[in-house]
Amino acid sequence: MRELDIRRVPKHNNFKLQGTEKQFLVHHDFVNERHLILPPDDFQQVQTKLRRSPARFKNVVLFLFTLVVLGTGVFIGIKAKLFVNAISTSKQSITDNIGATLGSVIPALKSLDSSAVAEAIRDGQSLNLLLLGYGGEGHSGSYLTDTMMVLNLNFKTDSIAYIPVPRDTWVKVPTQGYDGVYAKINAAYAYGLDSKNYPNKLPQFSGVNGGGNLSKYEVSQVLGIPVDYYLAIDFSGFKKIVDTLGGVEIDVENSFTDYSYPSGDLNIDAASCTAGDLPDSLISDCRFKKVNFEKGLQYMDGSKALEYARSRHAAGVEGSDFSRSKRQQKLISAIAHKAASVGALSKIFSLMDVVSNHFKTDLSVAEIKDLADYLKTSDKNGFLQQAKHVTLTDDPDMFVSSWSEDKQWILIPAAGFGDFSEIKEYVKKQLK
Repeated sequence: MRELDIRRVPKHNNFKLQGTEKQFLVHHDFVNERHLILPPDDFQQVQTKLRRSPARFKNVVLFLFTLVVLGTGVFIGIKAKLFVNAISTSKQSITDNIGATLGSVIPALKSLDSSAVAEAIRDGQSLNLLLLGYGGEGHSGSYLTDTMMVLNLNFKTDSIAYIPVPRDTWVKVPTQGYDGVYAKINAAYAYGLDSKNYPNKLPQFSGVNGGGNLSKYEVSQVLGIPVDYYLAIDFSGFKKIVDTLGGVEIDVENSFTDYSYPSGDLNIDAASCTAGDLPDSLISDCRFKKVNFEKGLQYMDGSKALEYARSRHAAGVEGSDFSRSKRQQKLISAIAHKAASVGALSKIFSLMDVVSNHFKTDLSVAEIKDLADYLKTSDKNGFLQQAKHVTLTDDPDMFVSSWSEDKQWILIPAAGFGDFSEIKEYVKKQLK
């Protein structure tokens, strides 16, 4: 009996094996039903060969897939590492980061996440995040915070509250130990970052976190609540985030026109120009421009959204700090809603690139992920839209206007100079 070279047997699924213990026949399309006599031993080799081929193919595919996954993972890991190093000043915990970032995919890993945010969520506690917006590079008073707002998250009741802090609030800033100088509260971030002119600050109010920590301290002194974290972003970063997300839609409550919006953001504290003082054609001469918003649902790109958030000199109700802070709350909710719906990896990477150059926080990457997951769920359940707005400057008005010794227009507590007791009690009741 002639031995068959197994390597020449066509590798094809359309075949039949026939025979007894002594003899087997192979019928194959490629050999025109020619009968090949195979000894039992050779048949076993062919059978094994035929069984191994699909398995070998699967192994190759699995290997290539693994390489792609590992390569993508390395790329994302490097990208995430650069992003975290750029924005976060917090000491990173590897186990917390793994638990937070992979816990939603592999539930068993979620237990590794013991970040302060994760524990607050599990224990039903509250957390206060200070949101800061400042001009940044190219703006007069680059690090003066134009926006200061506390985001209160109550994980027990799943409720959210916004507490805007008037930027003109007159406070004592500790630049010499706990002693220091009086200034508007919006200067705290700048003082904390300025070690040249204020070298004798306490250690916690110096260095990379100096501005954020000093702002947290001052806001805590005014509101009477602990401020756990800060998140600071400049105007350019704000505009780029909105543009990267494709813009936002805002339901403008009232039509308004502001004739005193800073033109080119050159001087946000300059004296107001009003419609009665100057015609429209000359408004730019005093470094202001006219901005206008019509009532109703409006699409806004980054520049328009920034104007909507910052405008503070419109005639009528929209010229108040209360209305301005409500507009800012609307924008924060709209941006959070839009960001929560972003699924494309390329857009997430674009956001990382944008944010990394304009954003600072003392949240760790695990805490950022935990907060993002919670806010995404809150948005889905409508909690963001139902967020409470706690105002300090409308009804009731907890502040009165005054003038500082160096002729700055300032706000002081209605209870008296430096007496924030009524404000603290009011905030405490609002957050119950």
